[in-house]
Amino acid sequence: MGTIGHKEIAEVLGGRKVFGKSVWSSLLWTVQIERGFPFDALERLKEALNLSDREISNALDVSAKTASRWRHAEKTRLPASVSDRIYRFARLFALAGHVLEDKDAAREWLHDKQTGLGGRSPIDLMRTEAGAREVESLLVRIEHGVLS
Repeated sequence: MGTIGHKEIAEVLGGRKVFGKSVWSSLLWTVQIERGFPFDALERLKEALNLSDREISNALDVSAKTASRWRHAEKTRLPASVSDRIYRFARLFALAGHVLEDKDAAREWLHDKQTGLGGRSPIDLMRTEAGAREVESLLVRIEHGVLS
């Protein structure tokens, strides 16, 4: 996975409190994504990234009405597609925190327009896998001192 591990991703999403597990692997994440994350994982991501309800709905490509329905349903499991996006956002936030050596700096960086991303914000690009790869590539370049 490069410079961050499964544990850091789990921390962003609430770890044992949300998932009931403290040991992680790629395969375990895959199983969790397929069965759908608990709604609390979405709430933890929203808090970690300091996003409003509208911003998190936008980022995850779901309507605010749908997100509200999930919030008020008991024991809601999110769809696999949404869980996959949540995982992607958590992974890149953890990577940004590692590279920038500060969670607040990482949060700010994800929201700011970046020259290395054609003037777009990482959080905007992270909605797609292709965009997420661009964000990850830029973070790796920053980590290695290549700010192109």
